[in-house]
Amino acid sequence: MRGASDTLATVARAVAFVEDRLQADITVADMAAEAGYSLFHFSRVFADTTGFTPYDYLMRRRVTEAAAALLGSEDRVIDVALEYRFGSPETFCRAFRRVFECTPTEYRAGGTADAERATAALSPADLRRRAAERRGRRATLSRAGEPSGPGRSGGRTPLR
Repeated sequence: MRGASDTLATVARAVAFVEDRLQADITVADMAAEAGYSLFHFSRVFADTTGFTPYDYLMRRRVTEAAAALLGSEDRVIDVALEYRFGSPETFCRAFRRVFECTPTEYRAGGTADAERATAALSPADLRRRAAERRGRRATLSRAGEPSGPGRSGGRTPLR
C-alpha cells in the first residue's frame, strides 16, 4: 500500500501529465496509466485528493485555457474548441456554460477573465492542502457518526 506522500506525488504526476497535454487527445485511462494505477483506483484516489473526478479536472482545465485563448485572440470559437479537443461546438459550448455560466461568445464579448469560475492548474502545494482538508472533513464526519466518504454508510441507512 502506498503512503499519503506517494499518493500525492502520483496525483501530482498525473496533473502535470494533463497540463502538458491540454491540447492533445488524452483520456482518463491515459492519466491512470501515467500514474501507474488501474482506472478505477486512479479515479478514486484522484477524486479523494483533488475534489475533482479526473475527467472533470481535464474538462475544466481545457475550458479554462480555451477561455484565455478566446480573450487573447481573434480565432473563431470553433477553432478554439477543436484546438482544445472538443469534438463539436455544441460539446464545447455545454462544457463552457457549465464552468462559466455563459456561452463562449458571451464570455469573449465581456472581455475579461472570470478568475472566480476558472479552474487553475493544481500545484503540489494545492494538492497537499486539498488532501489535508478532505482528510480533516472525513475525520470530522467520522467522529460525528456520519459516513466517512461516498458510499461508506457502514451498512447504516442515514435518516432524513
